[in-house]
Amino acid sequence: MGCGLTNVTIPNSVTSIGALAFAYCPLYSVIIPSSVTNIANEAFQACDDDKMRWVLFKGNAPGFGVSPFMYDYSATLCYVPGATGWSSNSNPLPAVFWNPSSQFAYVTNQNAANILGYVGPGGAVTIPSNLNGLPVTIIGTQAFSGCTGVSTVTIPGSVTNIEANAFSGCTSLNGVIIPTNVTSIGNQAFDGCVSLTSVIIPNSVTNIGSLAFSACASLTNITVQAQNTNFSSVNGVLFDKTQGTLLQFPGGVSGSYAIPASVTNIAANAFGDGSLASVTIPASLTRIGVQAFNNCSSLTNITIPASVTSIGAYAFGNCYNLPGITIPNSVTSLGDYAFYNCNALTVLIIPASVGTIGSYTFMQCSGLTSVFFAGTEPSADWSAFTYDGGTVYFLPGMGWQGSLFCNLPSVMWNPVIQTADGSFGVQSNQFGFNITGTANIPILVQASTNLAGRVWTPIQSMTLTNGSVYFSDPQWTNHPGCFYGIGFP
Repeated sequence: MGCGLTNVTIPNSVTSIGALAFAYCPLYSVIIPSSVTNIANEAFQACDDDKMRWVLFKGNAPGFGVSPFMYDYSATLCYVPGATGWSSNSNPLPAVFWNPSSQFAYVTNQNAANILGYVGPGGAVTIPSNLNGLPVTIIGTQAFSGCTGVSTVTIPGSVTNIEANAFSGCTSLNGVIIPTNVTSIGNQAFDGCVSLTSVIIPNSVTNIGSLAFSACASLTNITVQAQNTNFSSVNGVLFDKTQGTLLQFPGGVSGSYAIPASVTNIAANAFGDGSLASVTIPASLTRIGVQAFNNCSSLTNITIPASVTSIGAYAFGNCYNLPGITIPNSVTSLGDYAFYNCNALTVLIIPASVGTIGSYTFMQCSGLTSVFFAGTEPSADWSAFTYDGGTVYFLPGMGWQGSLFCNLPSVMWNPVIQTADGSFGVQSNQFGFNITGTANIPILVQASTNLAGRVWTPIQSMTLTNGSVYFSDPQWTNHPGCFYGIGFP
């Protein structure tokens, strides 16, 4: 129960399957031999949120206990010629005839065949244009899912729909041609096809589901045919027709990428599981959507413009090599798990504009040492910093209450340059001064020669040990005029 199995062939020695034997396993398909005569209560219950597609029985209908396929609403039972006890409305799920001369499990619907699953040896697979005299028009949900031995697939021109997860997890699949009659490619249709290098989207396609080509680690080029009225591609990147929404960046492309200025929206997981090290977001973008950069383990730099107002759930989840991020003053909300497991983050500065922090937003950011808030205390779920260390710092006069924020210690950040004591001025040919404030708070001394330009140069990071520290600048004579200030480190 609760194992990681996705496809199971039960051996001929087995005569019964016990209660809850495969419950909660993420099964896509099951082959059950003729030796099995009894399947007990809830044996295949809730196989990964209704992902089970088909179960092939090679013998007579066995005795069924109570709800052996509970919550597996999308599953179909297939039986072989000569088997008894089966019918189209067989308890506990619909049952259909399976032709043993075919490598495909299928059902017929409205004078067409819908492929449910594949039981062949793998390698180069050619899907027939008809089965049992009927045209094959649909490659069903999870039909080839988890078929790791399949290397290439030839899809016939009769096919119009490739449904959700149809080829997901086909880790050896390195070539597929989508025929010119296909109108729809479902959610996660090719998710996790790590050997797939290129895809051509024909003019006929009007729908591409969410995450259709996500986690394709070798994918370097997505090409959309020029006459497609719904989608387009530029340099191998998939967009909608107007190039206002970036739908999928190919996961096998590394290096840096500047998102075009036409883009106003990044689709869910558009860069997820990718190989990029650096991304620049244009000022046209106002929101970083759900899972936009999720699982980008190579990402070390991201530039977010001041136009962005919200960062969605899991937007940067598992970007565990991202050492820092600047959240602009325009951002008002940080979504659930937005920076989950970003272990390289050490210091965060939350601008005053942020009013809402979601659940587990910074969970498991194990390298985090300091979180600086520039404004009033935001509305935050208690879990926002779960399993994190570090200290929260807030400014005086901002209405913060208490010594804890989301279970992290919180202290006032109030450094002041002392100009009236004897420390201020030139001593031993160095200009210096005392800085006082809450004990042990970290600070960054900065300098500027042009306040109008608002350009500050970091000089030295320091800690107010016991509430005070002395700063001196041996280079002060190199500047005709210099201004000093204190900032978050």
